[in-house]
Amino acid sequence: MADIAIRPADPASPEVAALIALHIARTRADFAAEAVHVLDVAALSAPGVRLFAATEGGEAAAIAALRDLGGGEVEVKSMFTRDESRGKGIAARLLARLVDEARGVGARRILLETGTDPGSVPARRLYASAGFRPCGAYGDYPEHPESAFMVLDLAPD
Repeated sequence: MADIAIRPADPASPEVAALIALHIARTRADFAAEAVHVLDVAALSAPGVRLFAATEGGEAAAIAALRDLGGGEVEVKSMFTRDESRGKGIAARLLARLVDEARGVGARRILLETGTDPGSVPARRLYASAGFRPCGAYGDYPEHPESAFMVLDLAPD
């Protein structure tokens, strides 16, 4: 496996923006419009959002962001791995980085929304293996049959 590096990323950089665009296109193709909650480049550039990219052999392989929800809560957003980089443990390393970042800013909970479709099973397994458990809708998200909500409670150090 090529060397994997995970670093803060600029959503507007061409390689990262291309992954964001692919993530948005796939999400819109796979889910009903009311179940699409992906963030675009502008939203991923907003204050309170930190985007990370995993590079494999120097090329962007995956992205994920943390969005500050306030009150000690953060949210995983835009977790996406390109097809040719799947099955290599990159997403697990990226998720571990997000958890470390959340702890580093003193977050007490990490929340996320993902799909319920068969294609989202690997993502839900990944989140569960990291300690996330199902929860109800949060924030402005409506309950929807195509949305699964998960939470990870962070123990104080």
